Amino acid sequence: MPASPTRTTATTGTEPAAARLPQASPGIAIVTHDSAEELRRNLGRHAALAEALGAPLVVVDNASRDDTVEVARELGGPNLMLIAAPRNRGYAAGVNAAAAAMPGRDILLFNPDVEPPPPEGVAALQRFLDTRPRAAVVAPRLVGRDGEPQVSARRFPTVTAMLGSTTGLGRIAALRRSYERYLEPSSSPSARIVDWVIGAAMLLRRSAFDEVGGWDDSFFLYMEDADYCRRVARAGWEVWIEPAVTAVHGYARASSAPSASVVSSWARRQHVASLARFFCREPRMLWGGGRR
Repeated sequence: MPASPTRTTATTGTEPAAARLPQASPGIAIVTHDSAEELRRNLGRHAALAEALGAPLVVVDNASRDDTVEVARELGGPNLMLIAAPRNRGYAAGVNAAAAAMPGRDILLFNPDVEPPPPEGVAALQRFLDTRPRAAVVAPRLVGRDGEPQVSARRFPTVTAMLGSTTGLGRIAALRRSYERYLEPSSSPSARIVDWVIGAAMLLRRSAFDEVGGWDDSFFLYMEDADYCRRVARAGWEVWIEPAVTAVHGYARASSAPSASVVSSWARRQHVASLARFFCREPRMLWGGGRR
């Protein structure tokens, strides 16, 4: 079962100002862990966006060992609400903590390595939710710093798709086709309903978030975004990709590195463990029997 939002140790002097902000704009949420370099690159943009929206910027730090907290204080701007967790409980727990810090608001969730859209892009995402009352999630198109599109919208995974992705078996034509089908929603040139979108950048409708109990923090890392999209879909909501809005993602997932293996890579082990947890929740999806 998803855990309720977690209270953590907050260190900020801006809570009274944030409390006076209008409730119409989504609050910005960023979950960090050893993210100082990414914050130096991007947090100023998020701070400017928060000021333009008149909304809080909530940074939840998961017990970083570098100077992430100090960089957040330095660059977070006047709307910063900084939550310094005493231990790393994972990405989903961080999302829940950020949501708890801004009750009643839709949640504009970003990874620390994402350059956000401009205010007019965020306004377009908010209008998207406003005009589609069953949309629980809408995500922008993601591109790398080189401008190349990223595969941010996907079908729910299957065993055959994952074999085509993570092993040398991808050379087998049937497995390769399964993996290509898994990634196919990202190629859509127009807005569409999809199974799930990666959690690097997304706008979450608050009422749907509260209805399903937030994110499931039994997922420590990876697949928590797919699980959330699965649960809101089960509750009758929709997940959308909106390619008309773009965010830049400095994406370098450790579990996808060519040299990563279950034996040598902690990130790859986390990914495999999260996939196993996901399939235990939805065994019909093992061979493609889940929602499409």
